[in-house]
Amino acid sequence: MIDFSQEGYASFATAEDFELVALSRSGIKIKDFLAIADESGFSLEDWAKWLHIDLSELVLQSTEEHFLEPHQSERVLDINRLLYFGTIVLGNANMLLKWFNHVSMPLGSVTPKSLLDTTFGIDIVHNELGRIQHGVLA
Repeated sequence: MIDFSQEGYASFATAEDFELVALSRSGIKIKDFLAIADESGFSLEDWAKWLHIDLSELVLQSTEEHFLEPHQSERVLDINRLLYFGTIVLGNANMLLKWFNHVSMPLGSVTPKSLLDTTFGIDIVHNELGRIQHGVLA
């Protein structure tokens, strides 16, 4: 068995990764989520769909000190990281938003944003952005 504590073996997890785990577990304040959602350029309706929460419940909870559930918090953080990566790949947030709303043949003739309601969909979109980043467009 390999001893990963030996010098020369690097951990694949960073301190930031562990902070994201902790934040996912404790839940994101809905007020903080609303700031993220607003900055993203996507509607609350989109976010409610991706988080599998009724929009009216989300709006109702936003007036109090509620937290998102851990699985919802994790989804918000995953999408937020995807948006950051996409902005780097496509150059700016406006281009990224257009790309997310445009039907993509490589993604099965659906919009990238329609895939963000599952972890697998987020991975598919991330992989497609990676192909774009490396010039593999087909």
